[in-house]
Amino acid sequence: MEKITALIGNGQTHPKFSQSDISIIRKAVISGNWTAINKGICTLTDLGLRHNGQGLVWLNSGVSVHDADSDIGLAGKDKQSFEYHSEVCPVNALNNGSYYGFVQLKDIDSYALNIITSISSEYNTRKNGASLATFALLIDQKQRKQAVDNWILYRNPNQPDKYTILNKHHELAKCYQAKGWMREPLVYIARVIRDNAEFSRLMKRLGYIKVRTRKITGSLQDFWVYRHKEKSTSLRTKKP
Repeated sequence: MEKITALIGNGQTHPKFSQSDISIIRKAVISGNWTAINKGICTLTDLGLRHNGQGLVWLNSGVSVHDADSDIGLAGKDKQSFEYHSEVCPVNALNNGSYYGFVQLKDIDSYALNIITSISSEYNTRKNGASLATFALLIDQKQRKQAVDNWILYRNPNQPDKYTILNKHHELAKCYQAKGWMREPLVYIARVIRDNAEFSRLMKRLGYIKVRTRKITGSLQDFWVYRHKEKSTSLRTKKP
Protein backbone atom coordinates (compact mmCIF):
# COMPACT_ATOMS: atom_id res chain seq x y z
CA MET A 1 0.00 0.00 0.00
CA GLU A 2 2.84 2.41 0.90
CA LYS A 3 4.56 1.66 -2.41
CA ILE A 4 1.49 2.37 -4.54
CA THR A 5 0.80 5.55 -2.55
CA ALA A 6 4.35 6.74 -3.16
CA LEU A 7 4.17 6.00 -6.88
CA ILE A 8 0.87 7.80 -7.35
CA GLY A 9 1.84 10.65 -5.07
CA ASN A 10 4.97 11.36 -7.10
CA GLY A 11 2.84 11.73 -10.22
CA GLN A 12 5.33 9.81 -12.29
CA THR A 13 4.54 8.84 -15.85
CA HIS A 14 4.80 5.34 -17.21
CA PRO A 15 8.26 5.61 -18.90
CA LYS A 16 9.86 6.08 -15.47
CA PHE A 17 8.21 3.01 -13.97
CA SER A 18 10.04 -0.27 -13.58
CA GLN A 19 8.29 -3.55 -14.36
CA SER A 20 7.92 -4.02 -10.63
CA ASP A 21 6.19 -0.62 -10.32
CA ILE A 22 3.85 -1.45 -13.20
CA SER A 23 2.94 -4.72 -11.53
CA ILE A 24 2.14 -2.92 -8.26
CA ILE A 25 -0.06 -0.32 -9.97
CA ARG A 26 -1.79 -3.00 -12.05
CA LYS A 27 -2.65 -4.97 -8.92
CA ALA A 28 -4.05 -1.81 -7.35
CA VAL A 29 -6.24 -1.06 -10.37
CA ILE A 30 -7.49 -4.65 -10.48
CA SER A 31 -8.34 -4.33 -6.79
CA GLY A 32 -10.42 -1.23 -7.50
CA ASN A 33 -7.94 1.60 -6.86
CA TRP A 34 -8.11 3.60 -10.11
CA THR A 35 -6.23 6.65 -8.80
CA ALA A 36 -3.28 6.15 -11.16
CA ILE A 37 -5.64 5.99 -14.15
CA ASN A 38 -7.83 8.88 -13.04
CA LYS A 39 -4.80 11.13 -12.47
CA GLY A 40 -3.42 10.32 -15.91
CA ILE A 41 -0.27 8.81 -14.46
CA CYS A 42 -0.67 5.79 -16.73
CA THR A 43 -3.25 4.14 -18.97
CA LEU A 44 -4.84 0.71 -18.92
CA THR A 45 -2.79 -0.10 -22.02
CA ASP A 46 0.40 0.78 -20.11
CA LEU A 47 -0.65 -1.79 -17.54
CA GLY A 48 -1.43 -4.45 -20.15
CA LEU A 49 -5.16 -4.21 -19.48
CA ARG A 50 -8.33 -3.02 -21.19
CA HIS A 51 -11.98 -2.61 -20.26
CA ASN A 52 -14.47 -4.63 -22.30
CA GLY A 53 -17.56 -2.72 -21.23
CA GLN A 54 -18.26 -5.06 -18.35
CA GLY A 55 -14.97 -5.36 -16.52
CA LEU A 56 -11.18 -5.44 -16.75
CA VAL A 57 -9.60 -8.03 -19.05
CA TRP A 58 -6.05 -8.71 -20.17
CA LEU A 59 -5.04 -6.62 -23.19
CA ASN A 60 -4.30 -9.40 -25.69
CA SER A 61 -6.28 -12.42 -24.54
CA GLY A 62 -9.47 -10.67 -23.49
CA VAL A 63 -9.62 -13.00 -20.49
CA SER A 64 -11.00 -11.49 -17.29
CA VAL A 65 -8.34 -10.43 -14.80
CA HIS A 66 -10.30 -12.50 -12.28
CA ASP A 67 -9.84 -15.66 -14.36
CA ALA A 68 -6.12 -15.44 -15.22
CA ASP A 69 -3.07 -14.08 -13.40
CA SER A 70 -1.38 -12.90 -16.59
CA ASP A 71 -2.01 -12.18 -20.26
CA ILE A 72 -1.76 -15.60 -21.89
CA GLY A 73 -2.47 -14.27 -25.37
CA LEU A 74 -4.62 -16.07 -27.91
CA ALA A 75 -3.78 -19.12 -29.99
CA GLY A 76 -5.45 -21.76 -32.10
CA LYS A 77 -9.22 -21.72 -32.41
CA ASP A 78 -9.58 -19.01 -29.73
CA LYS A 79 -7.51 -16.69 -31.90
CA GLN A 80 -9.48 -17.58 -35.04
CA SER A 81 -12.75 -16.94 -33.25
CA PHE A 82 -11.58 -13.57 -31.90
CA GLU A 83 -10.18 -12.38 -35.23
CA TYR A 84 -13.21 -13.43 -37.27
CA HIS A 85 -15.91 -11.99 -35.03
CA SER A 86 -14.00 -8.77 -34.33
CA GLU A 87 -13.82 -8.17 -38.10
CA VAL A 88 -17.50 -8.95 -38.61
CA CYS A 89 -18.41 -6.25 -36.12
CA PRO A 90 -15.45 -3.86 -35.59
CA VAL A 91 -17.47 -1.76 -33.14
CA ASN A 92 -16.98 -2.80 -29.52
CA ALA A 93 -19.36 -5.75 -29.43
CA LEU A 94 -19.72 -5.64 -25.68
CA ASN A 95 -21.26 -2.17 -25.89
CA ASN A 96 -23.86 -3.44 -28.34
CA GLY A 97 -25.90 -5.87 -26.29
CA SER A 98 -28.60 -6.22 -28.92
CA TYR A 99 -26.11 -7.77 -31.35
CA TYR A 100 -23.50 -9.83 -29.55
CA GLY A 101 -24.59 -9.78 -25.98
CA PHE A 102 -21.72 -10.12 -23.54
CA VAL A 103 -19.67 -13.06 -24.71
CA GLN A 104 -15.94 -12.75 -25.25
CA LEU A 105 -15.20 -12.99 -28.96
CA LYS A 106 -12.71 -15.81 -28.41
CA ASP A 107 -15.48 -17.93 -26.85
CA ILE A 108 -18.18 -17.53 -29.50
CA ASP A 109 -17.12 -20.43 -31.73
CA SER A 110 -16.58 -22.88 -28.87
CA TYR A 111 -19.96 -22.07 -27.32
CA ALA A 112 -21.60 -22.47 -30.72
CA LEU A 113 -19.94 -25.88 -31.12
CA ASN A 114 -21.26 -27.01 -27.72
CA ILE A 115 -24.78 -26.17 -28.86
CA ILE A 116 -24.34 -27.82 -32.26
CA THR A 117 -22.95 -31.08 -30.88
CA SER A 118 -25.91 -31.33 -28.51
CA ILE A 119 -28.23 -31.92 -31.49
CA SER A 120 -25.84 -33.78 -33.81
CA SER A 121 -25.17 -37.48 -34.36
CA GLU A 122 -21.53 -38.55 -34.31
CA TYR A 123 -20.16 -41.32 -36.53
CA ASN A 124 -16.77 -42.97 -36.14
CA THR A 125 -17.14 -45.73 -38.73
CA ARG A 126 -18.37 -46.23 -42.27
CA LYS A 127 -21.38 -48.37 -43.05
CA ASN A 128 -19.03 -51.24 -43.96
CA GLY A 129 -17.50 -51.12 -40.47
CA ALA A 130 -14.22 -49.44 -41.40
CA SER A 131 -13.11 -46.78 -38.92
CA LEU A 132 -12.95 -43.17 -40.06
CA ALA A 133 -9.63 -41.39 -39.64
CA THR A 134 -11.39 -38.92 -37.34
CA PHE A 135 -15.17 -38.60 -36.94
CA ALA A 136 -18.17 -37.11 -38.71
CA LEU A 137 -21.18 -35.14 -37.48
CA LEU A 138 -24.64 -35.44 -39.00
CA ILE A 139 -26.62 -32.28 -38.25
CA ASP A 140 -30.32 -32.01 -38.99
CA GLN A 141 -31.03 -28.61 -40.57
CA LYS A 142 -34.33 -28.05 -38.78
CA GLN A 143 -32.87 -28.96 -35.40
CA ARG A 144 -29.88 -26.71 -36.06
CA LYS A 145 -32.08 -23.67 -36.59
CA GLN A 146 -34.01 -24.40 -33.40
CA ALA A 147 -31.10 -25.53 -31.21
CA VAL A 148 -30.29 -22.17 -29.64
CA ASP A 149 -33.87 -21.80 -28.39
CA ASN A 150 -33.01 -24.14 -25.52
CA TRP A 151 -29.84 -22.32 -24.43
CA ILE A 152 -29.46 -19.33 -22.13
CA LEU A 153 -26.55 -17.18 -20.96
CA TYR A 154 -26.36 -16.87 -17.17
CA ARG A 155 -24.37 -13.92 -15.80
CA ASN A 156 -23.18 -13.18 -12.29
CA PRO A 157 -25.01 -9.96 -11.27
CA ASN A 158 -22.13 -8.87 -9.03
CA GLN A 159 -19.33 -9.75 -11.44
CA PRO A 160 -20.63 -9.26 -15.00
CA ASP A 161 -17.50 -10.64 -16.66
CA LYS A 162 -18.32 -14.06 -15.19
CA TYR A 163 -20.89 -15.96 -17.22
CA THR A 164 -21.75 -19.38 -18.54
CA ILE A 165 -24.02 -20.78 -21.24
CA LEU A 166 -26.27 -23.70 -20.33
CA ASN A 167 -29.20 -25.65 -21.70
CA LYS A 168 -32.17 -24.12 -19.91
CA HIS A 169 -33.54 -27.61 -19.15
CA HIS A 170 -30.30 -28.75 -17.50
CA GLU A 171 -30.40 -29.25 -13.73
CA LEU A 172 -27.34 -27.04 -13.34
CA ALA A 173 -29.28 -24.11 -14.79
CA LYS A 174 -31.58 -24.22 -11.77
CA CYS A 175 -28.57 -23.74 -9.49
CA TYR A 176 -27.54 -20.55 -11.29
CA GLN A 177 -31.11 -19.26 -11.18
CA ALA A 178 -31.29 -19.96 -7.46
CA LYS A 179 -28.09 -17.93 -6.97
CA GLY A 180 -29.69 -14.98 -8.74
CA TRP A 181 -27.63 -15.09 -11.92
CA MET A 182 -29.26 -13.06 -14.72
CA ARG A 183 -30.64 -14.79 -17.82
CA GLU A 184 -29.88 -13.41 -21.28
CA PRO A 185 -30.78 -14.69 -24.77
CA LEU A 186 -28.02 -15.76 -27.15
CA VAL A 187 -28.90 -13.33 -29.93
CA TYR A 188 -25.64 -13.26 -31.88
CA ILE A 189 -24.69 -16.90 -31.43
CA ALA A 190 -28.17 -17.81 -32.64
CA ARG A 191 -27.56 -15.86 -35.85
CA VAL A 192 -24.22 -17.58 -36.41
CA ILE A 193 -25.77 -21.04 -36.06
CA ARG A 194 -29.01 -20.41 -37.98
CA ASP A 195 -27.58 -18.58 -40.99
CA ASN A 196 -26.43 -21.14 -43.56
CA ALA A 197 -23.41 -19.16 -44.78
CA GLU A 198 -22.24 -18.20 -41.28
CA PHE A 199 -22.73 -21.77 -40.09
CA SER A 200 -20.51 -23.08 -42.89
CA ARG A 201 -17.81 -20.55 -42.02
CA LEU A 202 -18.10 -21.50 -38.35
CA MET A 203 -17.61 -25.20 -39.03
CA LYS A 204 -14.59 -24.53 -41.25
CA ARG A 205 -13.00 -22.41 -38.51
CA LEU A 206 -13.59 -25.27 -36.09
CA GLY A 207 -11.76 -27.68 -38.39
CA TYR A 208 -14.62 -29.44 -40.21
CA ILE A 209 -15.22 -29.98 -43.91
CA LYS A 210 -18.57 -30.73 -45.52
CA VAL A 211 -18.80 -34.08 -47.29
CA ARG A 212 -21.83 -35.46 -49.12
CA THR A 213 -21.62 -39.25 -49.11
CA ARG A 214 -23.44 -42.59 -48.82
CA LYS A 215 -20.43 -44.30 -47.26
CA ILE A 216 -21.40 -43.62 -43.63
CA THR A 217 -25.10 -44.44 -43.35
CA GLY A 218 -25.94 -45.82 -46.77
CA SER A 219 -28.09 -42.78 -47.57
CA LEU A 220 -26.80 -39.75 -49.47
CA GLN A 221 -26.38 -37.16 -46.71
CA ASP A 222 -24.27 -34.14 -45.80
CA PHE A 223 -21.75 -34.75 -43.03
CA TRP A 224 -19.27 -32.48 -41.31
CA VAL A 225 -16.02 -34.43 -41.08
CA TYR A 226 -13.34 -33.30 -38.65
CA ARG A 227 -10.18 -32.79 -40.64
CA HIS A 228 -7.16 -34.99 -40.13
CA LYS A 229 -3.86 -33.20 -39.44
CA GLU A 230 -2.99 -33.78 -43.08
CA LYS A 231 -6.17 -31.85 -44.02
CA SER A 232 -7.18 -34.42 -46.59
CA THR A 233 -10.57 -33.67 -48.13
CA SER A 234 -11.37 -37.29 -48.91
CA LEU A 235 -13.40 -39.46 -46.56
CA ARG A 236 -10.41 -41.36 -45.25
CA THR A 237 -10.38 -44.55 -43.21
CA LYS A 238 -8.03 -45.24 -40.36
CA LYS A 239 -5.05 -47.38 -41.27
CA PRO A 240 -4.91 -50.72 -39.40
